[in-house]
Amino acid sequence: MHGRGAAPARPERLHALGGTPTPPEPHNSSPVPRRKDVPVRRRVLLVDDETSIHDALRPLLEIEGLEVVASRTLEGAMEALNDESFDVVLADLSLSGTGGREGLALAEWIRKERPTLDVVLLTAYGGRDLEEEARRRGGIEVWNKGGDVLRLVQRIAHGSGS
Repeated sequence: MHGRGAAPARPERLHALGGTPTPPEPHNSSPVPRRKDVPVRRRVLLVDDETSIHDALRPLLEIEGLEVVASRTLEGAMEALNDESFDVVLADLSLSGTGGREGLALAEWIRKERPTLDVVLLTAYGGRDLEEEARRRGGIEVWNKGGDVLRLVQRIAHGSGS
């Protein structure tokens, strides 16, 4: 097992947020080689429905020596969380593409089930209200997708607060 967010022993928690069972998504298989001088330090679950976000963030995280597992759906993220251990979950606020807040629900579930697992939400539509709601729901950190990507990658790589 890796890191602080060990997978629970009971797989029935997979669908704790509701929804229908779906076949597991393929997880890893990254084409980006990591820097040889940087040891793998942390495992990251990257959850976003936009391919462009995966394409932009994954290589930057891997260059920093992070092992990245990617998911494009809430169900895929839940499957990965039940099957594997992670140090941090980096999730989009809206995983449906319709302005939903599935990422916040996922983060809230993680806070309840794995309180030591680091959670960071990404959003293109952030603001003070969302940040306050995220704090109320368990101190969940929120980053704007249009913000400083390199600073975000460093925050994930080194585990420091915003």
